[in-house]
Amino acid sequence: MSVTFELNNNDGYFISTWTGAITNAEMLTAYKDFFEGEEWSPDLNELANTSQADLFNITSLGLRQLALYMQQVHKTNGLASVRTSAYCPQDLPFKLAIIYESWIKESPESIKVFSDVHEAESWLMRKN
Repeated sequence: MSVTFELNNNDGYFISTWTGAITNAEMLTAYKDFFEGEEWSPDLNELANTSQADLFNITSLGLRQLALYMQQVHKTNGLASVRTSAYCPQDLPFKLAIIYESWIKESPESIKVFSDVHEAESWLMRKN
C-alpha cells in the first residue's frame, strides 16, 4: 500500500509509517519523493514504523537499492551521522531491517531495530 512520512521537528526526527503490502518499487519511490521534496531536512533522523506493514514483497535487492539511494542522499548533503530507529514488532520486518543494516556498513547511517516503539523513540533522542 504505502510508506508515508510525518515530521516531528521538535524531537529532531521524522516518522516513516509502512502500511499494508509494499513492493520494492513503492518503497524506493516513497523515499525518493520524500527526500527530494520540500519537507525533509538533513538534520532529521528517522523512526521507521513497520507495525502495520506486509513486507513479503520486499527483497534483499530492494533493500540494497534503498541503501544505495540513502548513501547518495547522505553524501550529497554532507551528512556525517544519521540515526534510523526501526520499530519492528513482527519477525519479517525485524529480519529485513537487519538485512538493510548489513547494506549500510560504509554509510553515515546508524540503524537500531526495536520491538518496542518507546525504546525506538528514546534511542533517537539520545545525544551521541
